[in-house]
Amino acid sequence: YRDIAKELHPDISPLTEKYPELLELWYRLVTAYNCNSLQEAEEVQMLINSFLERSGEKGADIAIKIKKRIPHGAGMGGGSTDAAAVIAALANCIKAPQRELYEIAEQVGADVPFCLFGGTAVCSGIGENLTRTEALKNCAFLVVKPDFSCPTGEAYAKYDRSPIAARGGLSSFLEELRRGEFGGMYNVFRELYADPRIEHIIEELTKGGALGAALSGSGSAVFGVFTDESAAAACAARFGGLFTAVCRPCEGLLLENISKNAERTGL
Repeated sequence: YRDIAKELHPDISPLTEKYPELLELWYRLVTAYNCNSLQEAEEVQMLINSFLERSGEKGADIAIKIKKRIPHGAGMGGGSTDAAAVIAALANCIKAPQRELYEIAEQVGADVPFCLFGGTAVCSGIGENLTRTEALKNCAFLVVKPDFSCPTGEAYAKYDRSPIAARGGLSSFLEELRRGEFGGMYNVFRELYADPRIEHIIEELTKGGALGAALSGSGSAVFGVFTDESAAAACAARFGGLFTAVCRPCEGLLLENISKNAERTGL
């Protein structure tokens, strides 16, 4: 940890300022260190080394400015979307093949490939295998973040200490989505936290007309699904003082399924 800190600490290293991916990995490393998770720390160190090898610190100087809109510790992939945005921007400059983008994204973080390619997908493995599903249509989302955060490393450490059995039912849930039904949404972290503040937001979203509501990722943000943006915006008035955002489903940048298996990717 100390060796990496000397190389990547944001206060002393220009690398973390130059590469948002490294800054995200630095935060993951700090979380692993604070949670005494040697396995997580070793994984992060591997990703850091992989990224430095790939970047090579060569080529033309590139200035990157990120306008961050996704709050930290919300379970919304804020750091991963920053990394995906940088990969996409650089790839646009050098015209990198999609398979190479996927490999780079996977090395940076498990959910970075999804953030890079977007759309509606089922993510398996540790999140790196993406299988396209039918795009969501005629709906909008209202995201509400309470006045507290759920650091990702701590959330998964909590799950490791108190694992909850898999619920199953993915096939039936996907069928519900095709019918425009969202009542079957489930997040194991909601059950793990059993936090009344999260439950209150879900209840208010439902009262405000949401077709369904659930915790986002490992929390703390919650989202509700609405028939349209105006309905979502109207419900946002219930959450004065909290972060809210009205969002629309987006189409993916890649039509093929993506996984480690090159024969299955079609990339």
